[in-house]
Amino acid sequence: MTSLGPDTPPEELLVHVTVMIALSTALVGMSCFLLGWLKLGAVVRFVPYPVIGGFLAGTGWLLCRGAIAVTADFPLEWGTIPDLFQIGVLPRWLSAVVFAVALPWLSKKYDHWRNIPGSLAVGIIPVAVYGVPFPGANCDRSNGERFSTILKGWAPVWS
Repeated sequence: MTSLGPDTPPEELLVHVTVMIALSTALVGMSCFLLGWLKLGAVVRFVPYPVIGGFLAGTGWLLCRGAIAVTADFPLEWGTIPDLFQIGVLPRWLSAVVFAVALPWLSKKYDHWRNIPGSLAVGIIPVAVYGVPFPGANCDRSNGERFSTILKGWAPVWS
């Protein structure tokens, strides 16, 4: 068995992480299938509500922290919280938060199956046209480049 250290190439890390995600997904799926097939769904009632609540709260925190870290382009830590409110960073993560709050509100207010696909399509239009996932970014259109300073290596679908 090999150990993965900080000097492990990214390609090797990707292989290991992908295999672990696939294995854990298969094990959870098989466990759920066996619980249903053996009619043991009532066993879940013996898991205390605080345990389920803590698991869901921890999962929610990790998802929110990861989403803000991806949109802000730096890890979310106590020392980086003031950096979230800088002019170049604020529109990136704030637009994602607004979208995340607006989607459930829209689904609750207007109960229609087209809400989520339509919202996602509206959210993808700026990415396809400008190559950035948020409005209000700095752009220099004098030389024909759109939003080139925000995301390095991110190219719009068409130029």
